[in-house]
Amino acid sequence: MTVYSKVLEVIDISEIEDLITSLFDSAKEILILILVKIIELLMFIARPLYVSVISLGIMLYVISPTYRHKRYILAGIGLAIFAEVILPFLIDSLNLIT
Repeated sequence: MTVYSKVLEVIDISEIEDLITSLFDSAKEILILILVKIIELLMFIARPLYVSVISLGIMLYVISPTYRHKRYILAGIGLAIFAEVILPFLIDSLNLIT
């Protein structure tokens, strides 16, 4: 018998494996919770931002219709799609992992 086999007899490795597995599961849950909160914060910031950008673009486009002012409207629409479609999809996919 080697020293390694004697150590294995004394120490129950399954308990250590269970402890490590539970530690990694807890870390994964905490990381997912942090990511979900960050995404919710981004949604909270993006909602008034895209409304403001679209409103500014419409006001500027009414005053002087140029492509530069139309870009504000398009950027606001893009931000609205990102905030209302992509970010909730990310939250749902992160919640499916847990």
